[in-house]
Amino acid sequence: MLSALVIDDDEIVRLFMQRLLARKFGFEVFLASDGIEGLSIIGQKKIDLIFTDINMPLMNGFEVVQAIKADSKLSSIPVVILSSHNERYMISKFLQFDIIDYILKPLDLEETTERLRKVLNKYRSEIRANKRASSFSEKDDEKKTILIADKDLNFRNFFSQLYESSYQIIEAANGGECLKKYLTDFPNIVLLSEGLDVVNELLLAKKIRNLDTPSKPEIFLLYDLEPNNPSIKILFDGIIKKSFVPDSLKKNFAKIVERKLSVYEILFDLIKKNTLLELHSSIKQTVGVLLNEEIEIIPNGELSFDEQSVLSEIKLIERNEGTIINFGLIGSQSGISKISEKILGTSELSDEDKADSFNNICETIVGRLRSSIESLGIIFNQELPSTKIITKEFYTIKRNLITSFKTESGLKFTSFVELKKQ
Repeated sequence: MLSALVIDDDEIVRLFMQRLLARKFGFEVFLASDGIEGLSIIGQKKIDLIFTDINMPLMNGFEVVQAIKADSKLSSIPVVILSSHNERYMISKFLQFDIIDYILKPLDLEETTERLRKVLNKYRSEIRANKRASSFSEKDDEKKTILIADKDLNFRNFFSQLYESSYQIIEAANGGECLKKYLTDFPNIVLLSEGLDVVNELLLAKKIRNLDTPSKPEIFLLYDLEPNNPSIKILFDGIIKKSFVPDSLKKNFAKIVERKLSVYEILFDLIKKNTLLELHSSIKQTVGVLLNEEIEIIPNGELSFDEQSVLSEIKLIERNEGTIINFGLIGSQSGISKISEKILGTSELSDEDKADSFNNICETIVGRLRSSIESLGIIFNQELPSTKIITKEFYTIKRNLITSFKTESGLKFTSFVELKKQ
């Protein structure tokens, strides 16, 4: 049975949501009257879906969501905001923390039931996937095992000292000892040095490959002089230059065994596959939730507008290597006026109000992307958004990723992602 937590200081709202979630959708429901009590329950129970009010005593909804998303063990739990009509302007603030939807109060049985049905239909598979993943979280935290076979005791000691904090290290002095330890411990990674005694590294690699064992390890060759034997590429997953210089060995090991790329390479690979942290999903959820409209992605590139176009642009600067991501959102002046009026609920808007509203949408999308990127351990400094009128020449500049979309009411926009080395 899936479980839900409802955090709201209004007892009527809590009971309303409890009955609806339990009777209509089959959830086990936990209740909390404030944010602190809610976080306490999350720490004690396996919660699959969270509903939280905005204005509450002791700890408000925004602080609750911040706390949940800052905890790696809780951050994947989907969150729905319970918001009154006059708090709708705050939703964009929450969207930066990857909430999946919001429900407006006062709660009407028919409207709330339909809204919940849409939310649960859309996210039930994700909720169940999170539930399954949580049962394996402890196993994921276990250290991987490396079996290193090298007749040089000094190198084995050097390697063990270098990696004992990151891996469980098993040592062998020759090929025969290595095979025995492999059959006892079934390591994740096997490192075989050139010139092994008893059973040489080539025969040993073949033997391990052919064994009927519960799991198959990755096998790497440690070399002093680079081999030119063509069968090496077939037998081994990679070859590593031996070195007693820590930085040199670590760099080689990270690239070949751990497959750690530079920040630029990681981000470029994501963009190349057109999967930059689910950009389409971020746009759909951000703009769709703000406008309460369906969002359609327009295939095959960017839009150009008959009237003047406005660009809202934000720069993310990676803190260690200085890799830069430029994110831009482009719309026509009339389109920006309409989307601003709908979000802010008034047509009495200055040009500054419209720019602020457009920047807010851009910031919200970027906030979601940044949150996803930083879950990979890549941390950014974020500059303030800037807005400017652009000319047709702006569209001739090549971008890494371009996505165009339109709203249910016909408003059209283009977004782009541009990756640069500092």
